[in-house]
Amino acid sequence: MVLLCHADLVGGYYDAGDIVKCGFPIAFTTTMVSWSMIEFGGLMKQELQHAKQAIRWGTDYLLKATAHPDTTYVEVGDALKDHACWERPKEMATPRSVLKIDTNNPGTEVATETAAAHVGTSMVFKRSDPSYPRALLDRAMRVFELADKISYCGEQLGCTGPQGTQCTRITSRVMGECLVQSFLVPRMQSLHEYKGHSDKYICSLIPGAPFSFAQYTPEGLLFKISDSNMQYVTSAAFLLLTYAEYLKGQGFSHDCSLWRHYYHP
Repeated sequence: MVLLCHADLVGGYYDAGDIVKCGFPIAFTTTMVSWSMIEFGGLMKQELQHAKQAIRWGTDYLLKATAHPDTTYVEVGDALKDHACWERPKEMATPRSVLKIDTNNPGTEVATETAAAHVGTSMVFKRSDPSYPRALLDRAMRVFELADKISYCGEQLGCTGPQGTQCTRITSRVMGECLVQSFLVPRMQSLHEYKGHSDKYICSLIPGAPFSFAQYTPEGLLFKISDSNMQYVTSAAFLLLTYAEYLKGQGFSHDCSLWRHYYHP
């Protein structure tokens, strides 16, 4: 939905050399960098502070984009016109059209990814700036509730559906959000329910399993699309590694055979 809005949308990151700002890539990047810091921040050494600055720049913008109740602003600019005219942001002359999602204009994936970005960043700053994480968690809850209202398959997060069809349509980027919600916001609902959603997706990635929906090249590379496929490979690899560590650390077991009936009733 294109509109004129009365919102402060200054800041954030431009997309791939263009001067359009897209909420999904900003939220995904913020989620993944913050989550990487949570898991592997001890290895970042002198780059740790730079990573924190990069995260906060993204989350400060996402806070502005979610300032209005039941609304998330998800794009600023005209993607086609901006892509056809590369120029410096201070010289931009293309329209600054704005897209939003709300209860009448659904967009479950971008809403849940935005909530995940807020949650991940809150974990990064919980010791160094306590007031900032509180604001982020409050906003994450509100955005997550919007995502739940507009979920297109009528279930939590849109992660399930008949024979897993909804899960297979959702990219590994959104599943990263599922895992963040599973383990970082258990107070929103039973942790075990979110673990179930995550298990189903993880099982769909296991090569050779009779219920796997993932495609692999002859050499074993996950293949989803021909264009920019490595973004899915890297995020899926991160999810598999991190999920394994979560299961081990919290004493959960995981057996994909338990989900056989789900994919093949």
